[in-house]
Amino acid sequence: MPRHIVIAAAAAGEPVTIVVYPDAYHDFDHPSLTLRSHSDLAYTADGEGHAHTGTNPAARQDALRRVPAFLAR
Repeated sequence: MPRHIVIAAAAAGEPVTIVVYPDAYHDFDHPSLTLRSHSDLAYTADGEGHAHTGTNPAARQDALRRVPAFLAR
């Protein structure tokens, strides 16, 4: 989610939080997905058609702790 959306939602009084995990990619919260590079994709953050997927254990653990706490508010 782009940060400007979170900033706008917070300014409107919405209870939003953004956490950025360095070195975490799409599917970072998958239980056991090997890090892979993908190319020739139609839409990517870098605009070049390249993206990565794979588990990031530290980010996964933190997200599994944070999400239920956020939803319980």
